[in-house]
Amino acid sequence: MNIEEYFEYISRRKNIDDEDTWPYILNPDVYENYRNLSLLSSLRKIEVLNTYKPASIEKINHEYDLFTVIPFRSRYLHLEKTIESLLNSHKGENFSLGILVVENSEISIASSITSKFENVYYRWLDSGRKLFNKCICHNIGGGVTKSKFLHFHDCDLIVPPEFYKELYNKLTLGCVIQGFAQRRVNYINKSNSIKFFEGKSLEKIINSSKNYITGIKGASGGSIAISRSLFNQVGGFDSQLFWEFGPEDCFFWTKVEKIQPIVGLNNPLVELYHIWHPLNYGSNPFEVFDNKVYEIFKNMDSHDEYRETARLVYNEINNHIIK
Repeated sequence: MNIEEYFEYISRRKNIDDEDTWPYILNPDVYENYRNLSLLSSLRKIEVLNTYKPASIEKINHEYDLFTVIPFRSRYLHLEKTIESLLNSHKGENFSLGILVVENSEISIASSITSKFENVYYRWLDSGRKLFNKCICHNIGGGVTKSKFLHFHDCDLIVPPEFYKELYNKLTLGCVIQGFAQRRVNYINKSNSIKFFEGKSLEKIINSSKNYITGIKGASGGSIAISRSLFNQVGGFDSQLFWEFGPEDCFFWTKVEKIQPIVGLNNPLVELYHIWHPLNYGSNPFEVFDNKVYEIFKNMDSHDEYRETARLVYNEINNHIIK
């Protein structure tokens, strides 16, 4: 498969998952209760529990200082390049690193990539022909790994050599970190992304500013590192509320920042580069509803009740899925 054929492959909504079923139907009970997020979570968690097989994911026994968790579906060439850049960044560092790829799909494909690398683990969660759930991938990563710190990183973000050094230094100072500078990443255009896949180095590509676009400030996802204790305290990501791509990163960001500010890798500046791909496969059918849920959460006077619910739901779902 050449690069253009690969782009065509991932441009289809879900490869063979084109007929994925929606994870739930917006019935009157959901509409009536969505302003009560604790109640909404209790209603929506049922679909997650019904979708995924019990005790289907095994824990990882080896313990590391830091575990990077990558949620995945479909973009296997992006994944390989991302892992290569992460491992290259870790060379010479004096802390131990494990990388876990969690694939949520109808058919497992990423193991052929992860098997090429040392200290890179793989877990596959059968999607049950439901929409992609990035949050459940993150939470499985939190549940099956052993480490003091967790790092959640997208499969299409290339990091520079100094990435892990700066990230881990700030983690040991007690920070929650967004793994790039100034809340924005750089977007490499399609033609230069193809050259990158064909072997041209990132350093040569970014020598010219014409080859990429600097993103707008305000990103809340992409690369987030946090202590395991704080991750557990906020109840992980909200897999019961969000499927596909929507405000799930903003929601998690807000949960964390109600307890502790999130800092970027701004001194020195650490720039990350997003490798081009066709637009996300399919729009989120619940996007309007999801954004309303996020706005309600963001404007709540107190998050204590929901945070407790989130912890309970996070533990219940992980206990259901993980052996």
